[in-house]
Amino acid sequence: MNARLQEIIADSEQRGDHALQDAKEKLHDLEHALQKARDKLTQLQRGFQEQLNDKLALDIEATICRQQLERGGCW
Repeated sequence: MNARLQEIIADSEQRGDHALQDAKEKLHDLEHALQKARDKLTQLQRGFQEQLNDKLALDIEATICRQQLERGGCW
């Protein structure tokens, strides 16, 4: 009976160790995916900021041109 109990305990410990290892691997994979998502978000934010800067420059240029047209000529 004592040997059977030790066998059950050893089996349970082994399954627990496997479950823990699986959980660690999944955590590593999730952390990697999170970092990739953060990197992608940073890239998208930079692209958005560049487009916003371009739009602002075009808006300023259009305003200047409109003002010059109202005064009698553009450029």
